[in-house]
Amino acid sequence: WGGFVISSNNYKVFYSGDTSYGKHFKMIGEQYGPFDLSLLEVGTYEPRYIMARSHMNPEEAVMAHLDLLSNQSIGMHLKTFQLSDERYNQPIEDLEKAKDQLGVINFRALDFGERIEL
Repeated sequence: WGGFVISSNNYKVFYSGDTSYGKHFKMIGEQYGPFDLSLLEVGTYEPRYIMARSHMNPEEAVMAHLDLLSNQSIGMHLKTFQLSDERYNQPIEDLEKAKDQLGVINFRALDFGERIEL
């Protein structure tokens, strides 16, 4: 669903598009990584029996971050429209839980209008 790699001599970015979690992340990480930044979907994932084929949940996004050998990741695809069954802020809550469980600190979701320097 539109994932791609952007690379220059100094920087590599991975954009996941809409995707399910799978072995393709490890393959991408091995072939094109490590990545300086990955933009990974963390929202629109409930109910799993419908959404699992096309959208990762936050735990899967953190696993993709690890598979991609990403230095840092930003969660996307959340807090714009109510498109699925999870609560509005649930992706942020679930992302924090997944990061704690998997020992990841360099993955975050930005607030509206928030700017970070890379």
